[in-house]
Amino acid sequence: MSTRLEFRPRIWSEIVLALVAALVAVPALSGCRGLSHPEEFPTSGSSASPVEATSNPQTITCEEFGDLWPFEFDRCEVSAEPDASGDPVLRLTTEDGTVYALNDLSGNDGLPKAEDLVRPGASIGPIRSFALGLVDLE
Repeated sequence: MSTRLEFRPRIWSEIVLALVAALVAVPALSGCRGLSHPEEFPTSGSSASPVEATSNPQTITCEEFGDLWPFEFDRCEVSAEPDASGDPVLRLTTEDGTVYALNDLSGNDGLPKAEDLVRPGASIGPIRSFALGLVDLE
């Protein structure tokens, strides 16, 4: 009895084809999150923002955030302002004018939490990260 493995071209060709198919599928899967270029990929986990902060406050939309958008509504306004100790007080305002707290600082005492607006399974992280970027625009 020989312990030598036989070279079987048919089996190896099927393995190679399967590997090539898997490698071709990987770039296609990255588009599932609405990201098509490496520059668009989050740089710090799922909370990275695909939108650039340009004003404070700033209106943001589900179109801009794509699959990272955590709400049922399509747009809102986010703002950031430093409190007395310099910590950023982050807020979200819906189109009906209701203001929500994006973080738990004393400047947001008494406001409803924006986390209560998030769809099941979604994360408010990208919105909070975006709002933090507004601090420097004061």
